[in-house]
Amino acid sequence: MTNKANVNFWLDVILFGLFMLTAIVGLLLWQVVPGGRGNQESTFLWLTHHDWITIHVWIAIGLLAGLAVHIILHWSWITCIATRIFGKVAEQARCNFWLDALLLSVFALVSFSGLLLAFVLPSGGFQGGRNPFYNTLFLTLTRHAWRDLHLWAGLGLILVLIVHLAFHWRWVTCVIRRQVKSVLHKPRKYAVG
Repeated sequence: MTNKANVNFWLDVILFGLFMLTAIVGLLLWQVVPGGRGNQESTFLWLTHHDWITIHVWIAIGLLAGLAVHIILHWSWITCIATRIFGKVAEQARCNFWLDALLLSVFALVSFSGLLLAFVLPSGGFQGGRNPFYNTLFLTLTRHAWRDLHLWAGLGLILVLIVHLAFHWRWVTCVIRRQVKSVLHKPRKYAVG
């Protein structure tokens, strides 16, 4: 397997792993360890809601960095197809481009709303009226609305990624087979002497 294909494969494996971790922790936060006043002391696997949010945010930042590398590595394909998208281009490449554009758009919405929730909009609830930032608006939405948008966009991202993987399934299985063959059939070097 060529070095570029090898790098793409391992980067995609890392991105998929980071995405799965981020999604699983996000689903845990939604269904198992929800926030709110009554859940301050609840834990899951000895971690509080706040601990799980911290884990979710930092894994997602790693995913964001990995996606930036992925886009840089595929930039020539992106620009090539983008300049010809309405012209003469293979139908599969056109579908792939629009699916990737949708995936990137939903990922951008999830990332923007998540970073906004983590670093810009304060949390802490109503606190009996003592929290002056409780109803702070950002782009006409409250923290609660941004959280809902983050949740639903995240669920949408999972669905779009499933379609993306289904669309690329033949490539995925082919590359995995080649990786396994290269590991199993790698010539072994024996020490003489």
